[in-house]
Amino acid sequence: MTVFTVDGVRMDIPERMLVPNLRAALEEARYEGQERRALRAHLRPGDRVLELGAGAGLLAVLAARVVGAEAVTAVEANPEMLDIIRATLRENGAPGVRLLHGAVVPDEAAGGAVEFHVHPGFWSAALAPNPRLKARRHAVPALGFRALLDEADANVLVCDIEGGEE
Repeated sequence: MTVFTVDGVRMDIPERMLVPNLRAALEEARYEGQERRALRAHLRPGDRVLELGAGAGLLAVLAARVVGAEAVTAVEANPEMLDIIRATLRENGAPGVRLLHGAVVPDEAAGGAVEFHVHPGFWSAALAPNPRLKARRHAVPALGFRALLDEADANVLVCDIEGGEE
């Protein structure tokens, strides 16, 4: 494990999940920089957050520091990241964040499972295969967007999933 600290959040990331660009972003505290700035600018106590694409758990921790862990739901499709996210939440005082495993899909595609491609460097995993990258494939739960939004009763959406922003 390699330990990184960004905005006071400690994250232990396995060496096998780091690629040079990702390592540099973490070491230089640029990781999730735009998203962190957006949270600081817009998140207020009383908000309820739904984060799609939890990554290493950084944004979930930062959101929990503002709104409380019980007001944050984080979703991550990459099964290889779930224990890392749980550790990040626990080590940074936010174990009460609700963490869900699955890929966010249009409501009509929800239920069952979808194939998820995990590339070297956890930040580039995606539903769509990328033939240029060596990927490990996993079947993950297909979670409908509207159901997630309603269940979380969220008024703030943090979305950093490859292609999902569309």
